[in-house]
Amino acid sequence: MNWIDWVLLAAIALAAFKGWSRGFIVEVGSLVALVAGVWAGIHLSDQVVDWLGL
Repeated sequence: MNWIDWVLLAAIALAAFKGWSRGFIVEVGSLVALVAGVWAGIHLSDQVVDWLGL
């Protein structure tokens, strides 16, 4: 296995353990919040820059 495979496997295992310990609903909420934040950052950044006068 390549080193990238090991890194991805470790990340997936860590995420699975975190999800199992915190609960499914909390993890889904965290994922939705992350996606919404990325979307808002991409789509609203120009408006925020104009609003702040930067």
